[in-house]
Amino acid sequence: MCVSMAALHYLDFSMKVLLSWLKEYIDIQETAEKIAELLTNAGIEVDSIEPVIPQFTGVIAAKVIKTEKHPQSEKLTVAQVFDGKNEITLVCGAPNCRPGITVALAPIGATLRPDGPLKPLLHVSKATIRGVESQGMLCSEKELLLSDFHEEIIELEEIAPGTPLEALFHDVIFEVSLTTNLGHVMSILGLARELSAITGKPLKAKATSEVSSQLKKGSLKISLETKDCPRYSALLVTGIEVKKSPLWLRLRLERCGIRSVNGIVDLTNLIALELGQPLHAFDADCIEDNQIIVRGAKEKEQLLLLGSKMVSLPANAVVIADPKKVCAVGGVMGGELSSVTENTKAILLESAYFLPVSIRKTRKALGLLSDAAKRYERGCDPRITMQALDYAVALLKKICPKAEIEGVYDNLQDDFKSKQLTCRRSRTSQILGYEVSIGDMEQCFVRDGFEAKWDGNDLFTVLVPPYRHDIKEEIDLIEEVSQLFGVKSELVKQVSYIGSELNNSPLFLHERQIRERLLTENLQEFVTCDLISPKMVEIVRNHPIDQNSLVKVMNPVSVEQSVLRPSTLPGLLDVVRRNICQRILDISGFEIGHVHFKNGDKYQGRSVFGIVLSGKASPAHFDTQTKEVDFFDLKGIVENILHAFAIPQAAFKKSELSIFHPGRQAKVVVDGLQLGMVGELHPQVLRQFDISQRVLFAEFDIQDLFSLQTKERKFVSLAEFPSSERDWTVTVAEAITYEEMKEAVESLKSPLLEIVSLVAIFRHEKLDFSWR
Repeated sequence: MCVSMAALHYLDFSMKVLLSWLKEYIDIQETAEKIAELLTNAGIEVDSIEPVIPQFTGVIAAKVIKTEKHPQSEKLTVAQVFDGKNEITLVCGAPNCRPGITVALAPIGATLRPDGPLKPLLHVSKATIRGVESQGMLCSEKELLLSDFHEEIIELEEIAPGTPLEALFHDVIFEVSLTTNLGHVMSILGLARELSAITGKPLKAKATSEVSSQLKKGSLKISLETKDCPRYSALLVTGIEVKKSPLWLRLRLERCGIRSVNGIVDLTNLIALELGQPLHAFDADCIEDNQIIVRGAKEKEQLLLLGSKMVSLPANAVVIADPKKVCAVGGVMGGELSSVTENTKAILLESAYFLPVSIRKTRKALGLLSDAAKRYERGCDPRITMQALDYAVALLKKICPKAEIEGVYDNLQDDFKSKQLTCRRSRTSQILGYEVSIGDMEQCFVRDGFEAKWDGNDLFTVLVPPYRHDIKEEIDLIEEVSQLFGVKSELVKQVSYIGSELNNSPLFLHERQIRERLLTENLQEFVTCDLISPKMVEIVRNHPIDQNSLVKVMNPVSVEQSVLRPSTLPGLLDVVRRNICQRILDISGFEIGHVHFKNGDKYQGRSVFGIVLSGKASPAHFDTQTKEVDFFDLKGIVENILHAFAIPQAAFKKSELSIFHPGRQAKVVVDGLQLGMVGELHPQVLRQFDISQRVLFAEFDIQDLFSLQTKERKFVSLAEFPSSERDWTVTVAEAITYEEMKEAVESLKSPLLEIVSLVAIFRHEKLDFSWR
């Protein structure tokens, strides 16, 4: 079985999700495998399930009661800790060991793997350290294999002494792939909403602060001057201390694949992951004249981005600026000059809503791709900008206890009303194939968080919240019903089908016949994408393909899919490469599809079929010697196809295309019209795909074949006399081709001549070619 590549859905965003984090929003008791199944059935693909298993046993939470200096060491501390039952004494060398903190205690009998999961276990036992008996050890993050940090012992949040820590650090990581229309699922809250709709279990509310109800103007002035930012909310916070994030925050981010930076940056990343609302923190002291202006970029304006990269801003890109400079590209990336550093004492925390189209244009023009831009261009929830700030304040109180809220801002240009759509029960039933009940439809809309009202007859009026950017018309609502309840096969009635009375297109039927013919030649059908990369286009630049004839996509999803293919060759070569990587070396396949090109100001597409051969010509057998495919194997397949469609007098002419090996290529011509080409690909082309074995390729225009095929065939009577054969030995120059000799013989138009074929070729250095 050969491996062929076919893109059905474009999965462009993947994220890692912690089960413990999901459970903060929904009380779900199902196994990780069952949760993955529920999500996948709802169209949210779960790629992997990875359990996080702590590499320690017997470690518990403990409270440090008192500490004193070790009598024989200045760097050691003797600590009294309460383990939930008793007070024990132990020796600790960490500088942060002090009364009042909750720590990770490995009592006597606990086991650790401080050197790695594959290293031997360390059994904690009683020890005497410089004359003082230690009944256990206080653990650093490295000793519990939570990180490489070992300079200090772990400081836990307030939990009861004696609580086992294995369950606290045990978790499950889901890796989820999302299609472009699932922007509302790109968060823990979004996934919890989906699970709530699937299972019917309610979402749990999460306690936050309430700054959103206490709007107050601080020392800053914020103004909106562009319609591409309908809402701009922000907090001005003083008393900031930029330091390392607590363990729980760092672990949560790192297990989700995000590197910890510092408390403020980590806070913004956490909220983006949890709520789907990107935040950005500015150093408030770097904002000139205490004024923020959200506007379009001016001509020739530049910005030094994070990472010290200078960019020229595209016209009308949304920028966050002060009166003297640009501070950030709105929704894409912040600037270096206003970024948070260890010296930052006050921050402006931005929580905004930008129009998806604007963000996409800007980040494509800049060639940047940030996590925030991914979320904004797929559509965020414009109603939760202040909710995100509420949550940020609750987290700031844990990270920076001295932080003070100096200003709360919320600038709106829109009221973000819910979309009103209608959905017919009769249409839903027709699409799904069974009678959908009113109760099921209403239950679906309510679980999805929509407001729905039935008119008592057939029609539901549905209010869709603005974060559901994927719901635009009735069929989208029907799809929601289908995803929630599925297709109930036991209720599906026999659906009547009324076919079109129009005849099939002759070209369509011809294409079907070609496919059947190619399959009879023992070729497997491949399907590749019409969109390819500019790098792959370079392979066929002398196909011949004029660079000016290429059709480029205006707003491609990625550079790898930015040009419409001018030939099937790049896709088929990629299939060969992928198969070889899987140790599938014998490949015989074809593809039928469209190629695209520009002819002047007009865009055109043609139906073609491509054939690719590589490896052995036939399977190994004890009775016959297998051989590698060559030019004549491919030529034979092409001749069979031309014969099947009765293409008259097709000739194989010499060609000189650079993609083919010199002397092992030909163009197929009928009455001056080139139908296609065959040949062995040049090793230089194959090297670009890391292919080391011979590859044969042919491509033909289906529309030209259709126009030239013989519609009617005439039968002639059998010959009255038996046939006879004559061998004719002719000495010719090496440059003379068999096709030229065949044409010369057939030009005699002899009624006795039925067929001309090549029997053998003899070469010898003693042959005299002086007559040339």
